[in-house]
Amino acid sequence: MNIKTSWKVKTAILIFGLVTISTPIFAKNWQMDKTTKDYNIQISFEKDKLNMGNQAITIGLQDLNKKLVTDAQITVEYTMPAMMGMPAMYYKTEAKLEKGQYKAILDFSMEGSWNTVVKIKRLGKLSKVNFNVDVH
Repeated sequence: MNIKTSWKVKTAILIFGLVTISTPIFAKNWQMDKTTKDYNIQISFEKDKLNMGNQAITIGLQDLNKKLVTDAQITVEYTMPAMMGMPAMYYKTEAKLEKGQYKAILDFSMEGSWNTVVKIKRLGKLSKVNFNVDVH
């Protein structure tokens, strides 16, 4: 192997190693963008794959002119329907404004599909965003 070939091989190995090592660090989180008649809403969890237990949710809220909304009351409700031998589960938490975003902790008590509703109260109006999350 000559010096030019050796340099190219070493560079390729170095780049492959950096990409492979850094991939978990920059793994994408779970994200969703929704639009209602009044708002643009960005919903995200810290992890792409949600597990049982506490999961931090972040909700970004803008009006339709893309102006940040910081005077809303946001509630997150998450439910799992009843299954054979088990009652339905219902949880509710208030999101708190932190640095321009609303944040809350959801405690998923079991694996499965959870029906989730973000309720936004502002200026006497109620807006809702419905979505499902799968917990593993």
